[in-house]
Amino acid sequence: MIDISGLSVSYGSNRVLEGISAHVRRGTITGLVGANGSGKSTLVKAAVGLVRPEPGAHVLFDAQPLEKFRHRLGYMPQQADLDWSFPVIVEDLALMGLSAQLPWYRWPGKAEKEAAHRA
Repeated sequence: MIDISGLSVSYGSNRVLEGISAHVRRGTITGLVGANGSGKSTLVKAAVGLVRPEPGAHVLFDAQPLEKFRHRLGYMPQQADLDWSFPVIVEDLALMGLSAQLPWYRWPGKAEKEAAHRA
């Protein structure tokens, strides 16, 4: 399902990941364990395209590059700056996840609302 090879990431001159390779098979549960600041979040962010890896890295999802698989991925950060008084319901959050599949000028319609409800 996920193949990572040669993944290195730097923040400025500080290299935080170097030459990471991993293979995660479909249907398995995989955990990342390590000390605070060891690069677990950076690895996940680089795999889903939120952090740019250094040249030479390869990340494949179902043997496809990230660009062709991105619409099927979701990322939930450990912490977020949220306005807890902002009124939102679970259906709205699910619809936000579907927005990447819509053209910029189109609002979610019946099909998207049904998909959000199923989720």
